[in-house]
Amino acid sequence: MRRDREYIGLASILLQLAAAPTALSGLGSQTDGLSTACVSRKVVVGKVLQNHDWFFLVEESRREAYMLTSGRLVQAFVGKKVRVFGTLESPHVLAVERVQEIL
Repeated sequence: MRRDREYIGLASILLQLAAAPTALSGLGSQTDGLSTACVSRKVVVGKVLQNHDWFFLVEESRREAYMLTSGRLVQAFVGKKVRVFGTLESPHVLAVERVQEIL
């Protein structure tokens, strides 16, 4: 439980950074290969966490977190290990297209 709270705290911070303009977040020209004109498809494996109405995916291999924009698709997977297919809307915001549980 304590680890989940830490991950939710981390996800909250990352969400704030993702929503901030790049000049304020310190990213400058480094945007992980993303430009404002293109989106990047991504497949991420991790655990789905929920904080109020917000859903997050904590990637286990790199300890990164993503805010998930399609809550209806991931709601049934809270607390489970999943593979999420989607597109990056910003460096830490993932628009979910499909979710696959990993057993």
